[in-house]
Amino acid sequence: MLKKESLKNYQYKFDASVPIHPKEIYGTLPKHTKKKFSVMYEHTYEGFENIFIFKSFNEKWGALKFENGQYHIISENIYDSTGFYAQYGLIEAVIYHDNTYSGKKSHLLFDTEGRLVKKLENFDYIRFDFFGNIITSKKGLYGFLDINLEEKSPCKYNGLRGIGKNLFVATENNNSRHLIINEKEEIIFECKFPISIYDEVYNNKIIIEENDKYYSLDLLSKEKMILPYDKIYKIRGYEINSRIAPRYITIKDYIDNEEKYEYYLLHSNAFVMIEGKYGVITGDGEVCIPNIYDKIDFLSEKYFKVALGKFSFEIDEETDDILASGGKWGIADIENNIIVPVQYTDIVYRHHENRYFAYENGIMEGRNDDHNGEYMWSVKDGKRIELTNL
Repeated sequence: MLKKESLKNYQYKFDASVPIHPKEIYGTLPKHTKKKFSVMYEHTYEGFENIFIFKSFNEKWGALKFENGQYHIISENIYDSTGFYAQYGLIEAVIYHDNTYSGKKSHLLFDTEGRLVKKLENFDYIRFDFFGNIITSKKGLYGFLDINLEEKSPCKYNGLRGIGKNLFVATENNNSRHLIINEKEEIIFECKFPISIYDEVYNNKIIIEENDKYYSLDLLSKEKMILPYDKIYKIRGYEINSRIAPRYITIKDYIDNEEKYEYYLLHSNAFVMIEGKYGVITGDGEVCIPNIYDKIDFLSEKYFKVALGKFSFEIDEETDDILASGGKWGIADIENNIIVPVQYTDIVYRHHENRYFAYENGIMEGRNDDHNGEYMWSVKDGKRIELTNL
């Protein structure tokens, strides 16, 4: 049975060692259990295989737990949505009072024993970020909760995001400024639009962009140190992960070839358009891969794909695909140790399988992907080899 008691004076605990998004595992409940709880759809999580989020045949959501050889309800199937936040050890159940996502809501938070730890009213949504902050939203404005799940900052900022535990970037449109604030809403740093503040604090420093120049800002001394790069790119596909240092791709000797290729291309593509010498830095501006490569791309938490040699591009007149040749790829780790020699036509990483593949010979081929306005790259007429020693 569902435990009805509520916990008072609850403080949530954030576990940074837990994966940000544990892999979802589908369809593991026994048939008799699904029948007993009227389960239409369910999934559990790698590392938390005893917790199940499910949708029932009444079109509502709930949660089950397996313990002592039995399944029991920890969040009844009466809610319009239910989610599990593994790093926080919390289950969020939401009621849509107007039967619509955009209407009035109640957010109920349960621990993994099924005990109600907090009921929050009238927020549009609640965001559990990757640093241990809980950000709230109401009528297009943002605030945050404290460790007791009480409203620490009312929803008053036009934008709010965590950049570390108890550290936020808050945006005030009426003052045309960004603020870096702590959990007491003390202002650590402020800057006017359009200065850009990057994603994450590391070693008490964060990268900012101002007038096409980049700086490492020390949050303790408030000093800015200029960084000697033409461009610093946030890595696409890279999730903020408090277990590793934030990383950014840097470019020196930057050349934008957009005018050269825009006549042929349907949309811009950084791999095609941009030339320069590529490297990687951590979030405090320290170099981990020097700017010696002709291309760099993010592969996984451990590795980057690095290329040497000038790439040239042409259009396949029959298919309108882009053909890329000239450069060769290898793999380097975060300390620039070459793990795989720079000799392959392309290298890919299949995240969900944790497998790496290299291609010998052939030519890189980019095909227009209408879903995201980018190109999907493959190798034409190449030989695929699995890299099993990584």
